[in-house]
Order: sequence, then structure tokens, then C-alpha cells
Amino acid sequence: RDAVLERFDERGPLRRHRIVVFDRLDVPASMRAVRLSDRILAFLRGDDAMDELVQGIARISALVPPIAEIVLAPELVDQIRRAVTAPTARVVLVGQPGTGRALLVEAVFAELGRRAIRIEVSDDTTIESLIASLREAVLRGGVAIVEAANVDQLPRPLREELEGATASLAIPIVFVLDKPAVLLAHGIQHLVGIVVPPPSYRQRFALWQLALPPPLAYDKDLEV
Repeated sequence: RDAVLERFDERGPLRRHRIVVFDRLDVPASMRAVRLSDRILAFLRGDDAMDELVQGIARISALVPPIAEIVLAPELVDQIRRAVTAPTARVVLVGQPGTGRALLVEAVFAELGRRAIRIEVSDDTTIESLIASLREAVLRGGVAIVEAANVDQLPRPLREELEGATASLAIPIVFVLDKPAVLLAHGIQHLVGIVVPPPSYRQRFALWQLALPPPLAYDKDLEV
């Protein structure tokens, strides 16, 4: 009984992530009617559109390139792939913007036939939109990619919501950050940190060669 009540508590996972809602809050808890939230019901009926609450914060990329086309060192690609595909992975990828961190995670999960929800978090992000974005990732059984310049500087309620999500959601959550997150690291258990340096010129050149089509034959090599 106590375990059931705990899950239906205001900060319990079912209510915290808006999976269920209580229709009336003006009556004792034992008399309240509980139901699935409208978004959950819509999804179960086949509505695959993203929740309106996530507009401007979360998205699913329409086109994801294959892993071979992403310009990162192969050994780094393998390291990230192993880290993010654990069932409840909690990974932070730190590096400069434009190094392909989030793109690689999308490509890894696309290869597995799973979707990635990219969530851009900033000071202007509301708790409701963050919760709705994480819920979309859970509904699709995919991965939540949380992108932020400096997550330690986010308002405390947002950080606490992110920490709570990592503790209760059974999906991989990957943080793509420009700077290391000291406070986040203290609040999340088993967080794996990977630094993603920009590829060297030699690495870029080698990877570009792999992506280029084979050279055309010279005229003298062509059969007449």
C-alpha cells in the first residue's frame, strides 16, 4: 500500500512525468479519481504527433546520416556507441558545438531502429515543456538528447527536474554540453563523461575520403 501511494505522490514518477493526473484536488486523496493524461491517451490511440508543449524545445530529426558519414575518430565513435546504448545510459558528451556529438547519437539509435528526441534546454525552458519533452522520448522508447551550453547555470528547478528524470526514467539520457557539468555530475549516479575533441585535419581528411565517391577513370582507362 505504501509503495503504491508513493508512486502516486505529487513527486512520484507517475505524476511527476505527467503520466497520470488527478481530476480533483479539492477532495481527500483516497476519494480522487486518477486517469491517464490526455497526451498518453492520444498516443495510445495512434497520435504520433509531438505534444504541443514541446514546440521550440524538442524535435525529431527527419534525416539522420549514417554513422560512416559523421566526421569523428572511429575509436571515439565506438566508445560513444557503447556508452549510449546501455539500457539506462546516463552519458554526458562535452565538446565544442559542431563536432557531431548529438548527430552521432541520433545515427547510433537510427541504426537500431529507435528515435532520438533532441531537447534544447536554456534559462527560458519551462518545467512543463521539459517534462513533456522527456515524456515524448519515453513514449517512443528512444533516447533523450539534452543539449545545453552550461547546464550548471540553469535554474535550480530545471536541474532538479533533469536529475529526477535520470533517476526514474527507463530510457537512455545523453547530455550534450559545451562545458563540464560539475553540479549535474554530483546529482546523477553512474554518469559517464566523454570529452569529444574536434577532429584533427588528418582525421577529417581521412573520413572525407571515405565519404567521397570513387574517382572517375581516365580516358585512357576507358574501353572504346
